[in-house]
Amino acid sequence: MTKRSEHTPDTPSPQAQAPFSFCIGDTSVRVSFRDDGRPLQDLLRSYFIRLKQDGTPL
Repeated sequence: MTKRSEHTPDTPSPQAQAPFSFCIGDTSVRVSFRDDGRPLQDLLRSYFIRLKQDGTPL
């Protein structure tokens, strides 16, 4: 049996190579942003509005 990691997004894995790369349990997460993309605040606002309106995140 494999021991699950105790790390959460608030406590990145010590093996993470960048602040936007971390593990949650057995899942590796890598986040990246485009230089010419919409601001994260706008994207999150749109996401939560859609989720509230019809339950569809995308």
